[in-house]
Amino acid sequence: LGIAEANFTPSQKGFAIEKTLRKNTFVNGRSSVETNENEFHLNHIHESKKSLITRGGRGGGIITAPFTYYTELMWSVIVAGFVFIWLNSRSLFESDMPGYPLSGFPNFDKSVLEKGFCINETFLGLGTLKICGIADLLMVLGSYYFLKAQGAYEKNKMLFLVTGGYTLVHGAIHGFDLNGSGPMWDKDQIPMSIANVVLLALISSIGPYLMFENFKEVGKPTTGTALALGFWIVSILLYIFGIKDKVYALTFINVSIYIALFVARFLCFKEHDDRRLTFYNVGKSDLFLALTLAGNILVMTLEPLVCYNWFAELGGHLWFDVSLWLLFFSAFDF
Repeated sequence: LGIAEANFTPSQKGFAIEKTLRKNTFVNGRSSVETNENEFHLNHIHESKKSLITRGGRGGGIITAPFTYYTELMWSVIVAGFVFIWLNSRSLFESDMPGYPLSGFPNFDKSVLEKGFCINETFLGLGTLKICGIADLLMVLGSYYFLKAQGAYEKNKMLFLVTGGYTLVHGAIHGFDLNGSGPMWDKDQIPMSIANVVLLALISSIGPYLMFENFKEVGKPTTGTALALGFWIVSILLYIFGIKDKVYALTFINVSIYIALFVARFLCFKEHDDRRLTFYNVGKSDLFLALTLAGNILVMTLEPLVCYNWFAELGGHLWFDVSLWLLFFSAFDF
């Protein structure tokens, strides 16, 4: 350095120092600009995520934490009221339906939920159950080709296989008229009884799974696992030894799923907890999911209560299958 300085005049030294400083300033300035740009980008992502939650996520400002709290509270009251009517249908319906058979529990008689569903044997010339089987097949196939066309099948593959598989099995039971009544557990038909219990356990596991997911969201997976398993086992035993008859499986499974879901939601999240929205932000639109959830609950309650009044004439159980697939479809991300 000393040799180099000796070879420069004062003016030359000043020029070299000034040039070096300008170069460093330019480099530092560029670095500063890049840093500011990166900070802006990160802040933008953070604000976008924050906006997604506090302003309602994918629904465009309608679905907020308080909104979900009060709508879920309303649906909880409706489900609880439905369960009350279900368990007390003998006394509630006896005066209006003198011929209403009073045997059995929980007393939605087989004449109301024939073969477990509200059906119309002449609906569209084929009957409700065959139309359900056809509709389930068309909805699954249509959704498959839709997701393929959107380039979204691979990222929804597992969810599609599970929900589509369930819907096709459900539709096959309808289409091939495999519905029926009889004891869930028959000691004279052990293989069939085991199949009944396994199918009931698989389908009714949806509720405990949702219960677990909500507890995991708040960092309590162990508690969620214990409660979910306990609820699952108790509900299955209650059906086998309490309700007994397969004809009530549809109503029981629906009720148990929503009880598990809403109990978990209120135990895990308070009114303004933004984590409430995780449940609704899984698909294309949180608003769409909320609407399809509402539709499925309404159809669930209408099917047995107003089957003879007017619901059977419109297709009966067909609308439950449609509402359920729309609920599944709302969880697809495309």
